[in-house]
Amino acid sequence: MTRHEGPIVVGIDGTALIAGSVTAAIELGAAEAERRHVDLHLVHSYAADTTTAVTTARQTLDQLVDRTVAAYPDLDVTGDLRLGSAANALVAISATASIVVMCADARVHYGGLQAGLVSVQVAGHSLAPVIVVPAPRARPATGDRALVVVGIDGSPACADAIAFAFEEAAARDAVLHAVSAWNRPSQQDSPQRAVEEMLCHATDIWARKYPDVAVVCTAVGSTNPVQALGDAAANADLIVVGARGAGGFDALELGSVSDGLVRFARTNIAVVRNAG
Repeated sequence: MTRHEGPIVVGIDGTALIAGSVTAAIELGAAEAERRHVDLHLVHSYAADTTTAVTTARQTLDQLVDRTVAAYPDLDVTGDLRLGSAANALVAISATASIVVMCADARVHYGGLQAGLVSVQVAGHSLAPVIVVPAPRARPATGDRALVVVGIDGSPACADAIAFAFEEAAARDAVLHAVSAWNRPSQQDSPQRAVEEMLCHATDIWARKYPDVAVVCTAVGSTNPVQALGDAAANADLIVVGARGAGGFDALELGSVSDGLVRFARTNIAVVRNAG
């Protein structure tokens, strides 16, 4: 998969600060930056162009940068203050980023489905992989190994998501759980075997590249792929999906699977756009 060698970008806005999830996003961004040996770049957007707004935003950003530098002295940490839309700022900077990390909008969990959410906009348009940290984040159950779940629908659009999932699983010494959801038919014969074969084919090349990553493939009979992936990832450290899918995933009434997971998932969700 094509990857920029740019910084890990962590997006910060008022919603993230209120939700208290900004610390988790910075910690995740710092871990990714250390692993990739790149800089960590904190981006804080503010809407009102007034002296008070600018002063408050600058103080907030400076405090977060100072705190991060103290916690991660081996990292090069920078801050960037942007006037205007947080989504526009993060999408623009994603062109030169390795990964964009951001907090889910708090109102997703308190006000239900909302239009125009920053996290949904960024995940849908970012040129770099986006990891969204929910607020509050569910803690994965402790076990022998970490777990990364990747949603696969057999379309070319998820190719880079599979590669990213293997990279993350290898870095975390995690088991990789490849999941695909298919509509449960009323007749006896089902496409389950074909879906399982598709999963094996989709993961085979990366399984050979990462022989230390244990891979589990599961075909789930479900008319709701968001719920199926969410259930499979109940104890996961990360869910990975493509920005857009095809086939059964396309039929989700509320939008793509990636949109649904960004809005409602209780664990970290990575959305990866296919560079091809």
